[in-house]
Amino acid sequence: GLGMWAEEQRRQEIDKIERDKRRQADNVQDELERLKQELDTSKKTQSAAVSRAKNLERDCKDLRDKIQVLLTKTDNDDGLIQALQTEMQNMMKRNKEDKRRRAEAEGTPGELEE
Repeated sequence: GLGMWAEEQRRQEIDKIERDKRRQADNVQDELERLKQELDTSKKTQSAAVSRAKNLERDCKDLRDKIQVLLTKTDNDDGLIQALQTEMQNMMKRNKEDKRRRAEAEGTPGELEE
């Protein structure tokens, strides 16, 4: 009687402890799987962010290079404009001198100034 009843109680307690431990193990296993998935998602997100950063850095370098080309072209254009202005001024001076010489040769001093 009493010994059997006590043993049955102990067996039920042991079974309950085993069920609780299995439930805890299952919960831990579920949590582990969830964390693995979260880690995988984080790694993918980080990898995408690194790729995006590399692309942006490359784009910035390309834009800096294009800006440098534009600045060089602007400097060249400024030099050409200056050279053309100087050439035009020289041509205007030569033209005035040629007109003055012709006027002197023809004896008409009226065309000295424009």
